[in-house]
Amino acid sequence: MNGFSMDRRTHAVWRFCAVALWMGLIASAWGQENTHYIRAGAPAGGDGSSWSQAWSVLPSTLVRGHTYYLADGTYPKYTFKTAVSGEMYIYILKATEANHGTDTGWQSSYGDGTALFTDYCADFGAVISFTTDYWVFDGQVGSGRSGHGFKVIPSNTDTGAFVFRIDNGADYIKVYHTEIAHHSMGELGVI
Repeated sequence: MNGFSMDRRTHAVWRFCAVALWMGLIASAWGQENTHYIRAGAPAGGDGSSWSQAWSVLPSTLVRGHTYYLADGTYPKYTFKTAVSGEMYIYILKATEANHGTDTGWQSSYGDGTALFTDYCADFGAVISFTTDYWVFDGQVGSGRSGHGFKVIPSNTDTGAFVFRIDNGADYIKVYHTEIAHHSMGELGVI
């Protein structure tokens, strides 16, 4: 017989490999579409799809089931208010050398320090507020009282300013590796 011929077993193995490769490519693409990148000082016009196309601040609306990596830098106050969809979390993670999503545009200097959230907070406003359920806010590094990936500090000394606020009814808020401080506290608080 001329040409290439495979027995059924070989054909089944090749078919399995092709399907596995296809599923891996789809899963990889899906994961990338659900991951976004924020870098303080990033140029305008980025779409958040990689470190080279990073947004300079968190977008006003976040998407359930997505992950948002933040590079070192200073960020303004933020209210996490995305409507709940079942039990889908939104992940806010400090980028580190070990865990930063894509390597496209990545530089080690984006993950070797702190992401600082700070802003003026008058009339009982907060630097970080959670008004809905199912959030993970993780600085990813640090222990004890130092070296944490996220730091949250109001820029004003008013006693009416909150650092971190979780509204009544907001549940399933997970906060890790985060330093919080207020000028009137005197000491650093660590979560």
